[in-house]
Amino acid sequence: MARVLAADITPPRRVDSLIFDVDGVLWDTTGSYDPAIVQTIDLLAKHMGRDDLSGQVGESDLRAMRLAGGLNSDWDLTYVVLVALLAGWKDLGAAAAATRGRGRVWAEEQRGFGANLEFELLQYWFDLVYWGSERIGGVLDTPPFHVVDLPGTWHAERPLVTASLLDSLRLLGIDAMGIATGRPLIELQTVLDNGPLLDYIDFDCMCRGDILKKPDPAVVSWCVDRMRSRLPAQRARALTILYSGDTRDDLDLVLNYDRWDAREPSASLWIGAVSVVPESEFGLFLEAGAAACIDHVSELPAVVQEFQVRTGTLHE
Repeated sequence: MARVLAADITPPRRVDSLIFDVDGVLWDTTGSYDPAIVQTIDLLAKHMGRDDLSGQVGESDLRAMRLAGGLNSDWDLTYVVLVALLAGWKDLGAAAAATRGRGRVWAEEQRGFGANLEFELLQYWFDLVYWGSERIGGVLDTPPFHVVDLPGTWHAERPLVTASLLDSLRLLGIDAMGIATGRPLIELQTVLDNGPLLDYIDFDCMCRGDILKKPDPAVVSWCVDRMRSRLPAQRARALTILYSGDTRDDLDLVLNYDRWDAREPSASLWIGAVSVVPESEFGLFLEAGAAACIDHVSELPAVVQEFQVRTGTLHE
């Protein structure tokens, strides 16, 4: 495991609050979402008579798109990748750079270049692959069509966070926790049903993708308002928050908040980004403005501890 803190960032007070992304931070989706993206692209390509596009997407291509930003969900990511392929892009890394973080907006501009694809159709196929033919009827209230024998990739998901890790964060002075995820309610529910989160984070402090979408800075205010309401009045005046996320959009959420006209002054709210990314990307995220980088959520207590030392509220 690895971690690094930005040398020039020190919170104004001790860190007392945390907001988490879910996928890639609290929840391991390496066996679910990425395979669902690839399978959806292959199935839709075949359905559209473009068998030549099957097998063209690798893990590095998906990572490049996520690093480019501008993607609110894996529906968006799947759509942008497939549109790029339909439009004739052979190098998906180059296509990711060409999006300039505009995601679906860029994809819509490719229409008319052989990339005519309805987003709602792709969304249905992705959900079918992710949930599987047995569960999709209960999820979407409609029977599957075209393909009826998919097992679903969601079964492969596992928790990354443990109760003991969350306990250790509390012992370091964390009083409030929230979640900001792109998952809609039904997808978040599978996480809550199979992990310890509800014992530590109030459900009403969980901002989902069907409420607000990252990197809209209003997501931060939404979480903060609800986290404050659950603290004693004397503790709710000022919050010092670390937000942990695994994509460029997660980092942009924090950066956008810092530039937002409606942001609170740092005397009442300070937020820094902890990017949960491969060690090879630490430099990239630190240069972009992350307060710290870790390669696994298990490193978060050490990051909190180091920031507490920097603020003089904890001695080594």
